[in-house]
Amino acid sequence: MMTADLLRELCAAGHLALSDEETADFTEELSHRLALLDQPNALPPEDLLSGATAEPMVYGGLYPDALQVGLREDVCNPFENTAGILAQAPCTRERYIVSPDVPHQKLG
Repeated sequence: MMTADLLRELCAAGHLALSDEETADFTEELSHRLALLDQPNALPPEDLLSGATAEPMVYGGLYPDALQVGLREDVCNPFENTAGILAQAPCTRERYIVSPDVPHQKLG
């Protein structure tokens, strides 16, 4: 939940200034939006594992059935000029683009 004190801290970090009225308005609006973001967490984990689903929503309201679009067919459309794309790469090997090694370190 967004509180006025938390909003003031966020504004201070972002070098923003809000009036007391703006702070009250933004606190209410952000609290409402944060509550919407937290709704998926209301589903018990065991329901998620069992395949239960939540209703699709748009801006916090249920998504009307009339606007829902069915799933499209999964069609593979391979690119026809892969040789032309590979010719643009600075270095290739066996139809793969070769890139320089990226140095890294293990974490932990």
